[in-house]
Amino acid sequence: MSEHRVFPVANSDPLAGAHAILEAAWEAANLDRLLIPIWSQDAHMPVPSLIRDAGEITHADPFAPIMPGNAARQAADAIRAAGEQRLGLFLRPCEIRSLRKIAGRENLDLENVLLISSDCLGAIPYEDYRRHLTLTKDYLQMTRETLQFAAQGGVLPSRYQQSCQLCDAPYPSDIDLHFELFGSETYDQLLLSWDERQLPASFTERLELGPAPGQLLERRQRVIENLSRWRARSLNNHRQELDATLATPEALIDHIEHCSACWDTLEAHCPTFDETILLASNASDALLDWLASCGGCGMCASHCPDGFPLFEVIVALRGIRNDPDQL
Repeated sequence: MSEHRVFPVANSDPLAGAHAILEAAWEAANLDRLLIPIWSQDAHMPVPSLIRDAGEITHADPFAPIMPGNAARQAADAIRAAGEQRLGLFLRPCEIRSLRKIAGRENLDLENVLLISSDCLGAIPYEDYRRHLTLTKDYLQMTRETLQFAAQGGVLPSRYQQSCQLCDAPYPSDIDLHFELFGSETYDQLLLSWDERQLPASFTERLELGPAPGQLLERRQRVIENLSRWRARSLNNHRQELDATLATPEALIDHIEHCSACWDTLEAHCPTFDETILLASNASDALLDWLASCGGCGMCASHCPDGFPLFEVIVALRGIRNDPDQL
């Protein structure tokens, strides 16, 4: 990866600054297509969309605090369809983790893909997002507010959807272009790092980048450490409050087999779920392998008619393949 660099933000508009950076990345990486959340009036939120023209980036909003779904499966399909074309993907960290699991399972080659991500400032429940949009009539206000609080790690944690409150890795790793938002006064500058093998010198030639102040990097590290401690406590509290009789592989398998609503939720919203898990000769081991691939997006969090806490159980179980004593 490159050394950290800062991009000066003009007119206190970090989203416009991000657009300029992404346009430079498009040209430097010779992209043919880019999958990125694009604002859609029909959906009333930014929706992951495959664009074919760098000019469409001006409609992108990858920092909006809303997540309509896990785009990892859509990204995998785009990789498969791209062939020899150069593809860029702007995904959240949890979507990146899911995509890597899919790629490993389905032998997808990520070498010709430009992976872009950012520190995840979280998502709020859809009802809250929609209510705010209805009141303000300003579809960018919540994005501006989210970016404004990046210096302290985001808005109040209690405003996030539960999956974000429990996420222990809200930042990506091993990607080609990283918007390092935590700790940054984003209205003044955007902190970047990138893989110089994927983004050559022409990338920086289009941008006026400066060295990252040591104070900024230290603040970013403090924010990450504080987030890690807070979310570790949240995860521990969550596990302690969960009914222990439900948080077993056997209980989860039994419930999925008998609850059509939760089965349908997983099939529709979990990009790594495979129905053959329950048909394996050792279903418990197959289940734990699947849970180990969980990116933590929380898209499986939905109302179960039987009151089974599907997402909560998955979160509690997903790490026991490597740490059987965690529960």
